[in-house]
Amino acid sequence: MNLLSAQTRFSPVSLLFVLLIVVGCKTTSIDTAQTSPIPPRLIEPLKFVNFTVSQINSLEGISNLLSAKVSIKQDSVLGDYDWESFTGWPGTTNHAETINEFRAGVEHDFSARYPFDRIKYNIFKSVSDALDFMAKAKPSKANYLTGNYGLELPVSILAGNLGSDDWEQIKNDAGKGMTLKDYAKTGHPNLLTDIRTAGNTLTFYDTGNKCDYVVKELARGDFDGDGCEDVLIAVSMLNRDGNGGYYQAYVVSRTDPKQQQLKLVEFGAAK
Repeated sequence: MNLLSAQTRFSPVSLLFVLLIVVGCKTTSIDTAQTSPIPPRLIEPLKFVNFTVSQINSLEGISNLLSAKVSIKQDSVLGDYDWESFTGWPGTTNHAETINEFRAGVEHDFSARYPFDRIKYNIFKSVSDALDFMAKAKPSKANYLTGNYGLELPVSILAGNLGSDDWEQIKNDAGKGMTLKDYAKTGHPNLLTDIRTAGNTLTFYDTGNKCDYVVKELARGDFDGDGCEDVLIAVSMLNRDGNGGYYQAYVVSRTDPKQQQLKLVEFGAAK
């Protein structure tokens, strides 16, 4: 997702809010006609304790990173918090410093009890998803996901943590081919406002459900084996009242430059 824009200055309060929900859309401009394969690549660098990874070139490298300590202290505004513990309902605490530990004890049975736990979960989950994607992605022969495609994403990415009525409406709208751009039109009951792009990130506010969203591109590569470059994105949502949050990664695909509707598959269900 080519979402370049001028930098935005944040107050401490707004910066804390961004940290509560951020979890992967910087792209490199690549022509659709390729003379050589496009290698899989990270778009969002992975931060570990004492080092940052901007590219991965081997399965051995991925394996080594699974046991490296993930850096999750993003800013001093969060203070001296217990960064390795995840507190969930009904008050159980899990410990994880590496992706292996996260996958073994937290990822599969966790519901955040406090906002800071949601921060930590989203950071670990996005790193875990990016490593999994890079392990399976192959070089691509063509790239049809260029330019600013963020508002072309199906409205189904808005489904997180919403009531059944909202979910049914969103499913129906997605089935009709509606995109975020449609929801950004004046008069829509779930009007999307405060739409901003910065680097690899798209943010917006859902006025109907009072939710803030962050969409971030994590990695690129041919994930489904069709020769076209796919994109791994992470979608995070936080309710304005502080109660409830959501994270889901998706694989976005376009196999033809004339294809109008982007294909969106939940990561984990994508093959």
